[in-house]
Amino acid sequence: MRIAGFDEHAQDIPALRADLLGRLDVVLALQADRRVSVATKAGRPLGYLSPTWARVVETDLRRYATRGLQAVARATICGTTGDRTMSVLLAWPHRHGVS
Repeated sequence: MRIAGFDEHAQDIPALRADLLGRLDVVLALQADRRVSVATKAGRPLGYLSPTWARVVETDLRRYATRGLQAVARATICGTTGDRTMSVLLAWPHRHGVS
């Protein structure tokens, strides 16, 4: 899904270190206001998940936070210069050790 608030002009795109296909790892974090922020692994804010998706992943993110773990997801940058968007790919299988 598209990352809300991602602004290509506010980001140093080369510094995001995306691979040749525009993919990079991002960190998801549950904020106090129940929004889910999306940031680079270095902590640079990129935007937020939509409220619907924030509700879907909220329980898992709380479990990760309780255990001191980061929720890392794959993001993609798509489009041409000046018209880029960023989307995050989510899959939350419960069989990977966080239950």
